[in-house]
Amino acid sequence: MKVAVIDLRGSESPNQNTLRVDSDCAVAIFVGHGTRQSVCGYTSQTFPRLPSVKVIWLYACNCGKKLIKEIAEMHGNVTVFGYTTNILAPTTGPIELTVAGDIKDSLEEYSGPSITSHILRHVQDRLLKEAVRDIEKAKAQRDGTMLMVAALINHTRLSLRFAEYHSVQSTSPADSLVQSTLHENASKDSLVAE
Repeated sequence: MKVAVIDLRGSESPNQNTLRVDSDCAVAIFVGHGTRQSVCGYTSQTFPRLPSVKVIWLYACNCGKKLIKEIAEMHGNVTVFGYTTNILAPTTGPIELTVAGDIKDSLEEYSGPSITSHILRHVQDRLLKEAVRDIEKAKAQRDGTMLMVAALINHTRLSLRFAEYHSVQSTSPADSLVQSTLHENASKDSLVAE
């Protein structure tokens, strides 16, 4: 899977040029400061459409409470991942050294079906393995820092949620009912946005 990482850290106002991705990218990970309503100033209304992207991953605080659902509804036929809590990430430095870098690596190696639950399971399994590996290192080296890294990875893994909204191209009232039912049922899953 081709993955683009867009670093919005330090960005104070939306800039459409920052959000360009290659036309063959299936996944875009956005890294920056988030709230329930926005990520680095981008709201669901101002978040750009990325035609080739099927998965949007918001590596930002609190975006999994409301924003991911709104972006999924506005854009349709896309899955949006985000976090329900504050996540601890450096405000500067290479993305590769953050959990977002681990997520990127995990998504790039993924070769399974384009089913949200499979993608989620793959990423969460990889992050869990990394957390366990870091716990083992912490015990062997008697290193409290490694224990903290393991806790950070696991916290990030557990606060992850997703939202998806698949539009139905029909004027039939039955199809409209199916569309809204899919959306309502998805929100009842513990890993899906509220």
